[in-house]
Amino acid sequence: MSIDPTFSLFSPALQGGERLPQTPVMPANHTNESFQSVLADAVGQVNQLQVAASEQQQAINAGQSDDLAGAMVASQQANISFSALLQVRNKLTSALDDILNTPL
Repeated sequence: MSIDPTFSLFSPALQGGERLPQTPVMPANHTNESFQSVLADAVGQVNQLQVAASEQQQAINAGQSDDLAGAMVASQQANISFSALLQVRNKLTSALDDILNTPL
C-alpha cells in the first residue's frame, strides 16, 4: 500500500466506501456573508467532525464496527480542525487586545 503524496487531511477521502466530512473549516466563497455567520459555520463544521469521530469511536467500542483506521483518521481530523479553530480564536482575541490597547 503506497501513500498518495497529494493526500491531505483537508481533502475528501474515501474510507471503506464511506465519504468523510469535507474540510476546510472556512467556506471558499464567503464574500456576501457576515463575519458572525462565517465563524458560526466554522464552529458548526468543527462540531460535526467531533460528533462523527465520537460516533465512530463508540461504534468500535460497542463492537458494531471494525474500522479502527477510519475512526483514528476521523479523530485526528477533528483534533486538527479544533486546533485550527482555537488558533483563530487566539489570534482574534490578540487582535482585539491590540486594538483596545492602541493609544489615541
